[in-house]
Amino acid sequence: MRIALPAEITKRLNASPWAYRLAHGAAWSLLGSVISRGLMLIAYIAVARLLGKEGFGEFGIIQSTVAMFGILTGFGLGQTATRFVAELRLRDPARAGRIIALSEGVAAATGAIGAFFFLIAAPWLASHALAAPHLTNVLRLGSLLLLFGAMQGAQTGVLSGFEAFRAITIISIATGATTFVLTCTGAWYGGVMGTVLGQSIGLGVNVMVNHWQLRRIAAAANVCVSYRDCRREWSVLWTFSLPATLCGAIVTPVMWVGNALLVNQKMGYNEMGLFNAANQWRTAILFLPIVFAQPFYPVLASIAERAHEARFKKILGLCVLGTTATALIPGIVVICLAGLIMRAYGASFDDKGSVLILIVTATVLAAPTVGLLHGINARNRAWHAFYLTLGWAISFLASLAVFSRRGAQGLAWAYVISYAAQLLLFGAYAIRFAGRVRGRHCERPDAASLAVK
Repeated sequence: MRIALPAEITKRLNASPWAYRLAHGAAWSLLGSVISRGLMLIAYIAVARLLGKEGFGEFGIIQSTVAMFGILTGFGLGQTATRFVAELRLRDPARAGRIIALSEGVAAATGAIGAFFFLIAAPWLASHALAAPHLTNVLRLGSLLLLFGAMQGAQTGVLSGFEAFRAITIISIATGATTFVLTCTGAWYGGVMGTVLGQSIGLGVNVMVNHWQLRRIAAAANVCVSYRDCRREWSVLWTFSLPATLCGAIVTPVMWVGNALLVNQKMGYNEMGLFNAANQWRTAILFLPIVFAQPFYPVLASIAERAHEARFKKILGLCVLGTTATALIPGIVVICLAGLIMRAYGASFDDKGSVLILIVTATVLAAPTVGLLHGINARNRAWHAFYLTLGWAISFLASLAVFSRRGAQGLAWAYVISYAAQLLLFGAYAIRFAGRVRGRHCERPDAASLAVK
């Protein structure tokens, strides 16, 4: 399967290796994203109609709870693998192989440990945190999502580091279609429990296919995945994985707090069902800039040295513009069709699209920071990203304190305000950091940087 482009565009891309890498990666990533996420959106509409507003709210809080624990079990290994495999696969393939082995091994271990504790904590979470003791067994089943999610995240990070976006796309489409069938079938026969089971099986299939493809691509690149010496690379876990995990450990639990506050209100699970329906579109739209930015991250990591400063800034600027556009264009379409979209979930979901409009607005505000975050991580400044993310969390919790009693709409307002604050923080950091680097280059330019300019 090949993506055909006009002859003039193909000629220009072939003349620039950097442009070809970015265009090739972005095209494949966006293709896979549109198809796989489109399938899941259709599946969730079907699931919402099968489960009803309250059942879909229960499914939403299960997803949110699993995602909160999944940040810890994933331990930032996907970002770590992408960052170092992209940098080392040509320059030091032996070390790249050790980092791949370390990422896979730690992901399997943290996923298994997290799944075990999730099984133990499920009764308490269901009874006390979610006010729904009948969800205990569904939460226990969600432990499979934790295990497979940690492994899948590390594998996809490695494949991104190899810039194997064609393989990622084919896998995501195939497993997305499988998960679509399993999720709808599970909802039809087993309600919320069947829905979670269908998603778990689909994710397990994804892990198996990823493992096979990863070994094939690593062998083709002459990278030997060695578990014997992978302990030599422990330092990357503390310098990069830990701050990346802490970023997620801020974001997902803070979002979960918002969801937990919502379901503990009067008619809370009905409000959660409404919010969950709108939030599926946040996830789908935000996935587009995330996928668009994927090919930029390994390229930025490979040219992060000061000698490539001009090229780094140019590619980062394209990344930020692209992530903004890929969220803004579909966001405008969804806002225009908001009422119609919400009615598709069922008559009880119709709030004239107000929650969906707020959620999509928040998503558009969040999109530029996806590109900026890649620039920060490519420069190995993951701790800076953590401090900036902490600012988002503070603004989100402060907004919750004001709007939490307004149901799904209040939670949506918290997203809008906090993502606006996040954009200001990341934008100010990027401007200040760029100015500081430019100043240093003006004082003491080296030969390599002059050559690039």
